[in-house]
Amino acid sequence: MTKERLIGSGDCYEVAGRIIISADWKVPIFLCHGTVTGQGKVEGVKFGHAWLELKGIVIDFSNKKREIMPKEKYYKIGKIENVKRYNKIEALRMFSKYKHFGGWEDEKDKKKKV
Repeated sequence: MTKERLIGSGDCYEVAGRIIISADWKVPIFLCHGTVTGQGKVEGVKFGHAWLELKGIVIDFSNKKREIMPKEKYYKIGKIENVKRYNKIEALRMFSKYKHFGGWEDEKDKKKKV
């Protein structure tokens, strides 16, 4: 496998999106979209990913995982870069605009190139 951007079949965008819109959060929570560098069978391959951040903690329930850990540790493990954070209102606007859970940054880039 070459080290290029991977388009996967995971559910991270939908899972993180549904969690942020599902509750009336009493503390600031952010939907995050970023680029992760793969490990194991996909080592070195970069791909889009989504998770939630809440007070320095990452919540990642994608692909039936239940990961909750400090943000610094999560970012180091995933070699995360190019992060875009959305609060609940911003996320709702993006869902409405693009009619899907993400990643939206690629959509913006496509429109700029046209």
